[in-house]
Amino acid sequence: MAQGFSKQTIIDLDVYGRNSTSGGALVHSDDYAISNSIIFFLTSSRGDYLYRPELGGILDNLLFKQLTVEKASYYQSIIANALKTQFGALATDIQVSIVPDYDNRLYKIDVFFTSVLSGEVNQVPIPLNMPKPELGRSYTPVDLVDDNLLAFVYLQKETLSDPLIKNQTDGLWYWGNFKLINLTESSSNFQEIFDTINN
Repeated sequence: MAQGFSKQTIIDLDVYGRNSTSGGALVHSDDYAISNSIIFFLTSSRGDYLYRPELGGILDNLLFKQLTVEKASYYQSIIANALKTQFGALATDIQVSIVPDYDNRLYKIDVFFTSVLSGEVNQVPIPLNMPKPELGRSYTPVDLVDDNLLAFVYLQKETLSDPLIKNQTDGLWYWGNFKLINLTESSSNFQEIFDTINN
């Protein structure tokens, strides 16, 4: 055990807001608390830290961008350096792996670190996925295909700035209040529609 940490316990509230079996807030300690804090740091947005408004949003530049190995490699070093700055007192040998998942159109990110508390190597899977459509929100189904759907996108793009997102539960693509029920990755002009909305 590292000097200076032998009598300390680090705690952190669960990043997903889950409750414990007793009904109160779920609290993590030590290595798991560090992992939990890393997940929050990487998935946070600017303004999520009450007294540190400049923190957060480090992964925003990866969202809704074209999946490339070059972009993944570039951000690996940026993210690793940010983690070393933020968690260097608690973790050493911080390494980041970013791999494009072309089938699901997302990046798979894993962080590895050696805990100063325990000396153990920990793996932290970061859930960088496209945002899910909001629960309870009303969506209008759009029953258009191919060029008709693309024309619809061009018409709506002038007034709608929401990203095109895929719901991992039902596999459908959502855009603002629209549910594009016929759009799939195998659609003839999927890439043009995706790029038009998200770029």
